[in-house]
Amino acid sequence: MELTDSVVEGGTLATIISSADVYIRGSHILNAGALTVLGVTDTPGMAIDLRNNWWGTSDPAQIEAWIDDEFGTVLWDPFNGMAIPTQSNSIGKLKGNFGGHGFGSSPE
Repeated sequence: MELTDSVVEGGTLATIISSADVYIRGSHILNAGALTVLGVTDTPGMAIDLRNNWWGTSDPAQIEAWIDDEFGTVLWDPFNGMAIPTQSNSIGKLKGNFGGHGFGSSPE
């Protein structure tokens, strides 16, 4: 999975749980009270690459406390020490980008 310029938050067990490759950049990864990241893969070559994101704090010890990385596959440092400027968009605007030519629609 690859994700950029997004806000990732929530989850009752963790915000991000992965046993596969994950690449998130230029985003806000926010703690919702539970773990933020639960890395559950021991497959060689797999990584949860979360470097260069804002974690809602500039304290590396706090970020590390939010990560359960039993297999050493979560990469989070370097991180952004301040919030990353984001642009808010609605789902309607996202749908509009497809111009009505989605699945089940006829071209004009």
